[in-house]
Amino acid sequence: MDEKRKSGFGTASLVLGIIGIVFSFIPIVNFLSYILATLGFIFAVICLFKKASKGIAIAGLILAILSFIIANNINTKTSEVLKDTFENGSIVELNIGENTTVDDLKITYVSLDDNYTDYSKYIHPTAGNKVIRIEMKFENNSSKDIILNSVSCYADNQKCETTYFVNDFNLPTLEKISSGNSFTGIIYYEVPENSEKIKVEYDTDTLNDSKVIFNVK
Repeated sequence: MDEKRKSGFGTASLVLGIIGIVFSFIPIVNFLSYILATLGFIFAVICLFKKASKGIAIAGLILAILSFIIANNINTKTSEVLKDTFENGSIVELNIGENTTVDDLKITYVSLDDNYTDYSKYIHPTAGNKVIRIEMKFENNSSKDIILNSVSCYADNQKCETTYFVNDFNLPTLEKISSGNSFTGIIYYEVPENSEKIKVEYDTDTLNDSKVIFNVK
């Protein structure tokens, strides 16, 4: 491997480290920092191993490590804020838009029917299970359209299966709400009859594993 190619790895690691640092401060986008930091780290190690452009390689190595640490810390803090748990009837306001001065998405847990029986007579829950009905309201207070993410249910820490054989099923996932409007999601789940705790989780950011959690029972 010639000297020019060896030093190229050092320059690449430095450039990737700089870009990684810039991206690391931006939530959501900073997942790219993990990729850039990994590549920058590898290129820097190769350069150091080949003993070429040592100073540039060390700088690239340091920047790669810093970008990974900064992105990880920011994502961890974001996830912690958005993994708070709320009780029945809570209203959660999230700022998820850009350049807005109000809370963009307001989520209201509306009601729970934990012994729903008005499902199709041809489809019954598994023996020992029952059907519950969850209703949630989403309000878009931003100036742009918002596309809703997924909703999950857990009964006693076990994930519940969604039940579709009902008349008013209205899954929120991928629904687009235009500015100033709202959407009421109605979801049915099959849970064990003796469930003591039921919670519903809404993914606010699938890339960062961020969510809000409602204790509905």
